[in-house]
Amino acid sequence: MFSRLPIVLLLVTLAAGGAPAQQRHRITAAVSYVSPGTVYVQAGKGRGLAEGDTLVVLRQYRKIGMVVVTATSTSSSSAGIVSQSEQIVVGDSASIEKILHIEPAASAPSVPGRTRDLATRSETNVTGRVALQYAGSGGSSSFAASGMPAAVFRLDVDHIAGTDLMLTINGRTSTDIVQSRSSDFHEVRLRMYEFTVSSPGYNRWYGFNLGRFFSGSAGGIGPVDGAELYLRAGRFTFGMLGGSQPDYATSRVDTRLQKMAAYANFRWGGEVFASSSVTLAYGQLLNAGNPDRDYLYFQAMLRPADGFFFSGSTEFDLHVMQSGERVRKLRLTNTFVTLMYTPPFQWVSLSAGYDAARSIYLFESMKFFPDSLMDRTLREGFRGSVSFSLPARIILMGSGSFRLKTRTTGPARTLSGSARAADIFGSGIGAGAAMADIRGLYTSGSQYTVDCDAWFANGSGVALRYDRYLYRVQESGEQLVATTLGISLNQRIAQTLYAAVSYDRIWEQENRSWRLYAEMGIHF
Repeated sequence: MFSRLPIVLLLVTLAAGGAPAQQRHRITAAVSYVSPGTVYVQAGKGRGLAEGDTLVVLRQYRKIGMVVVTATSTSSSSAGIVSQSEQIVVGDSASIEKILHIEPAASAPSVPGRTRDLATRSETNVTGRVALQYAGSGGSSSFAASGMPAAVFRLDVDHIAGTDLMLTINGRTSTDIVQSRSSDFHEVRLRMYEFTVSSPGYNRWYGFNLGRFFSGSAGGIGPVDGAELYLRAGRFTFGMLGGSQPDYATSRVDTRLQKMAAYANFRWGGEVFASSSVTLAYGQLLNAGNPDRDYLYFQAMLRPADGFFFSGSTEFDLHVMQSGERVRKLRLTNTFVTLMYTPPFQWVSLSAGYDAARSIYLFESMKFFPDSLMDRTLREGFRGSVSFSLPARIILMGSGSFRLKTRTTGPARTLSGSARAADIFGSGIGAGAAMADIRGLYTSGSQYTVDCDAWFANGSGVALRYDRYLYRVQESGEQLVATTLGISLNQRIAQTLYAAVSYDRIWEQENRSWRLYAEMGIHF
């Protein structure tokens, strides 16, 4: 089947000389603790981190932020938050690939007691996190109370048995509990997001993934239950993967849906997370061996100049359905673009983007995918933001999102502004305020938020938040108000043990409801 893929894999072997070699070494560590503006990770000098290193924060192979190491100890580091598209939380991963210069063996005589270079280390290293969670909600007598106890776990094992093999396990088990006057409902389910044995082969010309994984070079292909092989030739990486498509709703293995792809990646610039790269991939989805979808996937991460960062991806379906038949025609589907700029003085940063999600028709399955997640009225439009970092750790931010009018729907937009001060006068207390003006397709209103937090030297913290949303239902003209009062508590119980609780009380018209979230975990 792979013979039909249009990308030809190349293999180039380069001879090694006697000059100092460059070897790439990946350092990945779990986020162990988060305070305002600072992230703590489970890696330090002993694994090669140094002050000034820039780490990418990942969540299930999605980049959600960047941090810079400000202080290191033997086994842990603290880092300042540079940017985050989502809130960084305990359990996220921070990663960097460092290019190390390794002297040839002949010019590096052994020294008694000398520590081996980090790039040649082969000690097995185990890190991870296990946590118990509970999320619950309830309301007036007309609403059912629900709760979701859960256990989350992540395990990363590097250099298994002295090799460069890596094991990654990332999953969650949960139980839904709904209690009403008529019945109680319980359902236990296991979600396995990753179960991967891999060999990155940073110092070789090949690498592979086995199990349930996301491709590091072509993440837009999505999760795969199968195998991936990739080959390196200078700045190029060529790869192919195949297997089945995990069920998105249940995370179960579904062998009826097969997936295969081939890709070419070109990377240039500095270290891996400070470089630019482009990827072109061809993918197929099959249902019981029959074609469901074939498409091209393009991804780019570019740093054209100092301070600029561009990230974008797009897909092109190669066949469409016309008059009940599958015909060859190029159709643009999902496109996501982000451009960020930070001037040399770094006290201001700008970002702009465009998101456009399209329904994807699966021919053999005879359905649109994903059915429930693709609301074009919410997933298409322009966005932009500007932030200012002022003295005394004050941050001002303004943002907006805009959706243009279409033939079937009107325009929509959201404008918001916020101000926040952290560690006011060195007290460990922070405070902020935000306001948003929302003009949606179905409701319009204004939202006002104020919050404050306090963090203490023993790792404990408390935060309070007040939110008021005044909105009008456009179809009926009804005026509504929703008020929320929330409190969050965080406690670092020991070096590796932590706990967190948050509670919200919501008042809306005649209904009063509540939300509760609690987590206790250990990282190692």
